[in-house]
Amino acid sequence: AYALGTPLWQAPDEPAHYNYAHHIAVEGRLPVLEPGDYPAAYLEEIKAQRFPPHMPVESIRYEAHQPPAYYLLSAALLRLASPAPTAAQLRLMRLLSVLLGGSALVLLAGLARRLFADRGLALSAMALAAMTPMYIAVTAAANNDALAFVALTAVAYRLAAPAERRWSPQNSALLGLLVGLCAVIKFQAYVAVPLVAAALFWDALVERRLSWRQALLSSLLVVGVAAVLTLPWLARNVAVYG
Repeated sequence: AYALGTPLWQAPDEPAHYNYAHHIAVEGRLPVLEPGDYPAAYLEEIKAQRFPPHMPVESIRYEAHQPPAYYLLSAALLRLASPAPTAAQLRLMRLLSVLLGGSALVLLAGLARRLFADRGLALSAMALAAMTPMYIAVTAAANNDALAFVALTAVAYRLAAPAERRWSPQNSALLGLLVGLCAVIKFQAYVAVPLVAAALFWDALVERRLSWRQALLSSLLVVGVAAVLTLPWLARNVAVYG
């Protein structure tokens, strides 16, 4: 209902998120953040008038600094819907957020079930998150938050795996993949890094479930796989921005 009923662009930063994905869909490359992409005076004016149709949003491009994963996914969706009008394309991006937000809730239920072995508590945790008004609003808008929710909850879910296989080579590599995905979805999702580091520290030094050799191997796997995903993005930024 939020995704379909909220007036066009009247969700936080939505024009800039849409323009990022639309640029990739049309140009086939990532946008470059440039002076003027945050037109402050125009933003105040267009918000005050509630984004009327006669005021275009194409100049609002300040999200171009964001990591690219969500926008590549959205751009693929926009290409499929390229004949459709802008309003329909924006609502498709919103529905993608709804799907991602629902996926994060399913992962949350699985996480609670792993932690507490209680089906009722898992369903209650999912329901509490699902009925939080801000969660509903954010996951019904075009933005990269919903995909970040999925990746971060997946990290927590993997960390809640049974202790005997939490740091197996396969699970460590998967954690590295998820941490790398967090980094290329949204900068603020870097919280996955201290979360994984704290869990490894706890298991190695406090619970003593891991030898130093196992802890080092797991660390290398997590960092190595995450680096494979994140270094191309960082190298691109250095090449573009210096």
